[in-house]
Amino acid sequence: MSGLHKQLLKKHQLLNQSIELLSNVIKKFEADVMDELELATKQNFFYLLDASGLAILKDVKIARDYTIEVLNNYSQPFLANISQGQRQVLSLSFITALAQVAGGTKALEIPLFMDTPFGRLSDQHQENLIKYLPQICSQWVLLVTDKEFGPSEQNQFLESGAIGRFYELISKEAGVTEIHEVPEYEYKSGGVEHYG
Repeated sequence: MSGLHKQLLKKHQLLNQSIELLSNVIKKFEADVMDELELATKQNFFYLLDASGLAILKDVKIARDYTIEVLNNYSQPFLANISQGQRQVLSLSFITALAQVAGGTKALEIPLFMDTPFGRLSDQHQENLIKYLPQICSQWVLLVTDKEFGPSEQNQFLESGAIGRFYELISKEAGVTEIHEVPEYEYKSGGVEHYG
């Protein structure tokens, strides 16, 4: 075997070893990220769940293909049996966990937009959301209806100090909506009665 052939064979072996090492590093990184994502999803979910959900749900598992499963107290798959509100809380927990893990911090560095978020939620889920999300979001933009944002919800937000700006959408005619900023003194005094 010539010296040139030996050199090429040695380089080929080194290249194969490097590829194997890099492949192992990538697999370890992926596994660590998935573990971190699962943990963040669990923490968010169990913080946001109401008492009845906490009584029957034990764990959240995320598979390598990003499918989510919820386990009951007997460690049995239970996703098909959870309520629509619990599904919404699970989805929100997963979405916020994705942003937290991608950003490398517990707080979301991107705004979180939610359209009619409270429609299917129990009062406890809603209260938990109002308390928790402002802690982990740099900006939380809610589009709510008057049924979702009544005096009780207004008080919860005011107590949390989470309102930065408040806007009212007023439908003028078909296809025409005006946006008005509501002064702080109006929503703090309960002067805003409709939210379009």
